[in-house]
Amino acid sequence: MNTTTKTAKKVLQTGYGLGLLTVAQAKRATATLRKELDFDEKESMKLAQALVDSSRDASKEVLKTVNQELSKVLVNSGLVSRTELAIVKKAVSRKVHALKPQKKNIFHQMKAKVWRKK
Repeated sequence: MNTTTKTAKKVLQTGYGLGLLTVAQAKRATATLRKELDFDEKESMKLAQALVDSSRDASKEVLKTVNQELSKVLVNSGLVSRTELAIVKKAVSRKVHALKPQKKNIFHQMKAKVWRKK
């Protein structure tokens, strides 16, 4: 493996690992720091939240970079055109959005009650 491949693999693994950091894992990590550095509960919770936020940001950044590079490779290889790629991305985005549970706000709940009464 050349150094570029090794570096890319390491970056992906790091980003993926950071993206999987949960609040519970961050709390465990800050618990040891709290003992060593004499943090209070409030400071350790802030640190745990900061770790989770930074892991989420790192994960988003890695996914964004992978998406951009994959798009470049697909277009440059001639497998798809930019237009075709955009159409596929939009279709996948719509399908994913349709699968996500939609939050109903209070307006929708009130509107449903009013219509049921009529």
